[in-house]
Amino acid sequence: GDPCDNCPQTYNPDQADGNADGRGEACDNTPVGTDVLVDVGFGISLRFAQVTLSGWSEADTAAYGLPAPDPLVLAEQTPREYHATTNAGYAGDVTVCLDYTPAELQTEERRLQLIRWDPNASTWIPITTTLDTAGNVICGVTDTLTVFALAYQPTCCVGNTGNIDGDPGEVVDIADLTALIDHLFINFPALSCPDEANVNGDSEGTVDIADLTTLIDHLFINFAPLADCP
Repeated sequence: GDPCDNCPQTYNPDQADGNADGRGEACDNTPVGTDVLVDVGFGISLRFAQVTLSGWSEADTAAYGLPAPDPLVLAEQTPREYHATTNAGYAGDVTVCLDYTPAELQTEERRLQLIRWDPNASTWIPITTTLDTAGNVICGVTDTLTVFALAYQPTCCVGNTGNIDGDPGEVVDIADLTALIDHLFINFPALSCPDEANVNGDSEGTVDIADLTTLIDHLFINFAPLADCP
């Protein structure tokens, strides 16, 4: 082939190379357009709202020496951090999606968060928009490409208490009441997250009939808010 051809595997007589990276536009994996989806490897995809200049997008993995995402912890997924880059010109947001392997995790999937490193603020920022626990993929929206990672809250209880049955959508309903009654009076199964059942905010973390009364009041009587997670 012609050593001067900037895209030898694809016929491109105009040799167009708008970003002057030496790779012809015909070989770019991020073409001009809207809603442009690019698979950059490592189970990562980038969906650009609008690409204004054709270019190349990719990802790599390493230990980047960044601080821990306190109060979150990095998920046990291998690799743990991913650096996504592009030399394409783009406008608007980029949706970043990351596949994960449940067997590698030491937490419930519903606790996962996709985070990105903000080099200007020197901090990690949660960006999760969707979590598909059936397809094992988590997505988030960002306006810049940087280092991304999968993380989770080290506690099983996040936000408010009440999700006693471990509903992935964090819904508190009669199923949680049933689970609490079963735990207290019928089959006595262990609670998957005792903090979620401490709905009255007992300082000792005790789960008893007072929590049952509080949950009934929340669901059917005064609709009072439940205690925050510890």
